[in-house]
Formats: sequence, C-alpha cells, structure tokens
Amino acid sequence: MYRRIAASSRNTPETFMEDCEMDTGRPNFKVKQFFLNTTKYYAIIYVQIVLFIILSLSSSAFCSGNNVLNILRQSAITAILGAGEFFVLVSGMIDLSIASTLALSGVVFSAIIRFGNIQLLAVAIIAALLVGIIIGLINGLLVSKLKIVPFIATLGTMEIFRGLVFLITGSYPII
Repeated sequence: MYRRIAASSRNTPETFMEDCEMDTGRPNFKVKQFFLNTTKYYAIIYVQIVLFIILSLSSSAFCSGNNVLNILRQSAITAILGAGEFFVLVSGMIDLSIASTLALSGVVFSAIIRFGNIQLLAVAIIAALLVGIIIGLINGLLVSKLKIVPFIATLGTMEIFRGLVFLITGSYPII
C-alpha cells in the first residue's frame, strides 16, 4: 500500500512527506519513520537536543542567562576557528595547524601586553593578526607552490608552531 523508493539521491528530508504518502494521497506521517529517514542528515542536532533536555532537567542553573552567556563566551573562539576551517574544507583541503596558529598568536599578543601593559593593545592586536597571516601564508605556499599535500604540510607546521609556543612559554600555560 505504501510507495517504496529505492535508495537514491531523491531520498532527502525535503521529499520525506511526499515519500510517506499512501497511494490514496493522504499523508501517513509516522514519527519513527521520520527519525529513520532524517537521522542521516540531522543526527548531531538530535544528540544536542537530547543533551539539552537532560542537562536542563538535571540542573536548574543550566538554562540561566549567566550559564548561556558563559557557554557562548567559551565557544566563541571555536566557532570562529570552525568558520575559517569550513572554507578550507569546502575547497577540498584540510588545515591541522589552526589551533597552533591560535596559540602562537595568543602568545605573541600576551607577550606584547605583558611588556607594555594595556597601552600597547593596538600593537598587540596587529602583531597577533600578522602572526596568523604569516602562518597562513607559509601554509599556503607549502601547499600551492611546493605541492605538499595539505594534510602533511599543516601537520608539520602545527608541530613547528606548537613547539615555538612551548619554547616561548617554557611549557607553562598562559592564564
């Protein structure tokens, strides 16, 4: 009685309602079938919704405004790095050195602020940005001009820049 569609490019969430219609044309919407058809596309969102519900029920402070702002503050850097990495991945490449680039830029920023206090804030920001730009240029030249596979090139630069961070900081965390 149901129309079955073989696995094809047509089997997407957009065509789900159409695929679940009976031969009579009436919708036959079933929750289980919905989740089976959309899990492939939205699994991570389902996991986040379940975690949100569990954490909300386990603690009354989870949904507070302060906690939401704290979560947003803590995830801002990761979101910015993820947005940059998105464009690299869409172009068919990969950049493993973004965390080490962030660390080295942060160390340069911190060193300048420590040396000159807050009066050198603009200089520290510009220097940190320049470090990121130079590292990006190095990675780009390794991949485009020397024809090194992006995975290998950025893996190498990741270790080099992480080593520089450890050398500069004496392997101590910057707080």
